[in-house]
Amino acid sequence: MLWFLFSLLFLIIAAWIFIQTPYGQNWIAGEVTKKLSKELNAKITIKHVDFSLFNRMHLEGLLMEDQKKDTLLYAGDAKLRITDWFLFKDKIELKYIGLEDAYINFYRTDSVWNNQFLFDYLSPTSPGTKNKKEGIELNLKKIELKNIRFVKKDKWLGQDMSISFTKLDMDAKDINFNKKNVDLTSLEITDPVFRIYDYKKTKPASDKKKIDKPQIDSLLKWNSAGWNLLVGKLKINNGIFQNDHESETPAYAYFDGRHILFSEIDAIFENIKWNKDTITTSLELKTKERSGLEVKNLVADVKLTPQLMEFNKLDLQTNRSRIRNYYSMSFNDFDDLGYYISRVKMTGDFNNAEIHSDDIAFFAPAMKDWKKNITITGKIKGTVEELSGKNLFINAVPC
Repeated sequence: MLWFLFSLLFLIIAAWIFIQTPYGQNWIAGEVTKKLSKELNAKITIKHVDFSLFNRMHLEGLLMEDQKKDTLLYAGDAKLRITDWFLFKDKIELKYIGLEDAYINFYRTDSVWNNQFLFDYLSPTSPGTKNKKEGIELNLKKIELKNIRFVKKDKWLGQDMSISFTKLDMDAKDINFNKKNVDLTSLEITDPVFRIYDYKKTKPASDKKKIDKPQIDSLLKWNSAGWNLLVGKLKINNGIFQNDHESETPAYAYFDGRHILFSEIDAIFENIKWNKDTITTSLELKTKERSGLEVKNLVADVKLTPQLMEFNKLDLQTNRSRIRNYYSMSFNDFDDLGYYISRVKMTGDFNNAEIHSDDIAFFAPAMKDWKKNITITGKIKGTVEELSGKNLFINAVPC
């Protein structure tokens, strides 16, 4: 009996020592990835791994392919820090995620995404997760990302999207995936590039019209999942935003809602709140648009929805204009900005606003030859074509 106990103790110690060695950890990682690759019918490899059973993991050269042998995920370096002895706790605190040189690739040509097999495997009803402990909550605290690129190509609905940046630092109060709640203390992003391209979809038009009354949340455009987002401070350094639509004609030289490109974006957002489809924040922004329009400085309390851009306590300085107090634009869709004169309804309450006709010409090119400096005090409402005013004083001086 004593011999058996000593033998068992020796085996436990030997196994523990083996697990702590680089060879042992990489052997275990290799066996795990082989098993997952077989179960998922998709290649998964890791060049090197270093981990502790109870609170940390470091992966190098992580590659995951989809079932068509295209890259789904590659990470040159990935680090995790998690709650000590997390295996025995109901609430897991994911203290830290670090990711470098990562590429994520989602695509579909029909109704099924290339990553659907992974979601199916991770689903609580799938065989691979049937023993998953119920009630576990993840609470993420800090993220550091470097050289990240995410690509989503959706031929089914006709939209490609890519997001990349050189650096992202995030400190969080609470991130709860179960409750769809994100509360961040700070978020700083360096060199972000966000591009959207819309084109003809391959999804066939439905012959049958749905008569069921939709739920309210199904009408949401920006936040259909119903997340709540709070951010104390968001800082963007040298960003780019581009939104293009497939077109047989080239982009206009002036502002074109089909081809929007803002570059050199430097911005500070404070007290961001995103509830359903409404975003509110205090903003300080500088940027340049492809058309030549320059936002030298924009300070305002901002409210955004898919049909509204509202700027209160406004101080906007562009190429040759300065607008103060209040201004909003309402529209049916962002594409309406490409038809500014007829489709965008403006509301303004101006205090000695100085507007140069050259700046208006970025949106209404017919005004390019006006060459006037316009001073406005009072209230306006309507489109450029049908504009009305109240207690309005306008003085236009040739320049």
